[in-house]
Amino acid sequence: MNNNLFEGKSSKAKFARILYSFVKKGKWFSLTAVMEEYIAKENKTKENRRGGFSVTNNDKYGELKKAVMYLGQALEERYPGCWEKRGNNRTKEYRYNGEDQDPLKDMMTASVITDLKTYWEFCQDSAGFFPASWLNYFFEGSQDLLKIKTARSKGQQLIYSSVDRELTNIELLPRLYEYVKEKKVIRFNYRQGYKEVVPVVFHPHVIREYNGRWHIYGNSKDLEGCVGCSVALDRIEGGLVELDDVEYEECPKGFYEDKFKYLVGSTFAEHKKIVFRAYGEYMWGLFKSKPMPNYRIVNDYDKERGYGDFEVDVTVNKEMFGRVLQFSPDLQILSAEDDSVLDKLKERIRKTAEMYGIT
Repeated sequence: MNNNLFEGKSSKAKFARILYSFVKKGKWFSLTAVMEEYIAKENKTKENRRGGFSVTNNDKYGELKKAVMYLGQALEERYPGCWEKRGNNRTKEYRYNGEDQDPLKDMMTASVITDLKTYWEFCQDSAGFFPASWLNYFFEGSQDLLKIKTARSKGQQLIYSSVDRELTNIELLPRLYEYVKEKKVIRFNYRQGYKEVVPVVFHPHVIREYNGRWHIYGNSKDLEGCVGCSVALDRIEGGLVELDDVEYEECPKGFYEDKFKYLVGSTFAEHKKIVFRAYGEYMWGLFKSKPMPNYRIVNDYDKERGYGDFEVDVTVNKEMFGRVLQFSPDLQILSAEDDSVLDKLKERIRKTAEMYGIT
């Protein structure tokens, strides 16, 4: 047995933690009650008790029995006679009758510390996913940063990103994060569409990454779409200036949650329902494992006909068209809520064909 029965992510450890919550109440409880709470915590469907809920029929019953046995042993070792049982196997109940209301507090605390240590180690190992400038900014002079760099130099880094994180202005990310967190208004020069440079007063709300490129969303009267403007980090020119004399504009509640749930890419636009056809098992599998927003199967994949249909409710922007063209001819738009969606796609295909001399 593990020295600490509460430690870890096994079913037995989860049952032990639930059991201990009943123990501290000092009242009689059944294994059925414990199992029901376990099922609820695991986000599983509660079993229908009308048909006669039986804890012994659950595939985790063996783990629950072990957890009860080890918990009873741990309590009896400290307070002999404190662990009561009544009833037969089918109706057995348990109760802790000791005076100490938190008899295994040290074991529970130790399991929490272990969980924090695991989380800390994961954060260190995740360094490969974050921009180096971000790590240097927030962990400057810390033991964490030293260990991260040592592991990287020795080839011991465990998590990597396939995207090059050394992007233009990536060093501005930590400061922008703090401006968002502290609700500070800032000013910077911005190159719109890689053309003219314009001065922008900006109220930053959130930071979002897409395909290795970072965008800051917020309000600005100097850019199109005053509310929820998207600013590409790599198009900021010069530094960031904090404006203490300008009142910060909050974003409307739920604004970004609503926008992002339809979004492919970074550009806000109207969202439309579109029906796609995926040809071949690979394309069907790809879009089931990495679906577009609000994905719904219309016709499941059929091997004989060689395709399946699905519907999405998605923002109609250049990134969405890029996704469709990327997977053509194995992905086709069958229909759209707005006819202009297909018209725009056909125009892109026509211009591309002309470019390559295809008529």
